[in-house]
Amino acid sequence: GIDGGAGGKTTQSLIDRIKVADQRRKAQVMDNLQRGRQAMEDRAYSIAEQEFRAAVLTIEAGDPIEWGGLAPPARDMLVQAEEAAARQRSRQIEEESKAFEARAREQQEQQRVNRMAQVDDLLRRAVAAFENEQFDSSRDLAEAALQLENSNPVAFDLVQAANKAARYQGNQRYIIEKGKELRLLLEE
Repeated sequence: GIDGGAGGKTTQSLIDRIKVADQRRKAQVMDNLQRGRQAMEDRAYSIAEQEFRAAVLTIEAGDPIEWGGLAPPARDMLVQAEEAAARQRSRQIEEESKAFEARAREQQEQQRVNRMAQVDDLLRRAVAAFENEQFDSSRDLAEAALQLENSNPVAFDLVQAANKAARYQGNQRYIIEKGKELRLLLEE
């Protein structure tokens, strides 16, 4: 016949293994919850979210065991961690956006400063060319300055003066007076 004692031992062994597995799952859930709470205290909300999610999934998965009322608080902690992580990500995105905008403003300002320096250099060279009666070169340099800053009154005046001086190249007095006037405008 069948040995009732051996079957009883096998059944008891199976029950013992189930109990050990359940204890391990409970211990794992308790560890997840503890790490999640610590992560919340540390404001590491994404980590807390992962830990609480692991605890909830372990509770909800597999065989129902006695969780001692852990399921509702674990779900609540998961919701809190998800909300905190979402707020944290939102703040981080906002901060990154502000930093990007600040860098863009700084770059634009640097470009403006560089462009102004180029315009200033072109105008200084254009005035020097005008004073040396190199009117075509003076006009070209002033026009290059206008390409960079189309509303620059000194560059505009210099283009007109260079054109006029080229037409009246023999009128030395006009050239000297206009050269002084342009130099004064540059120094302002």
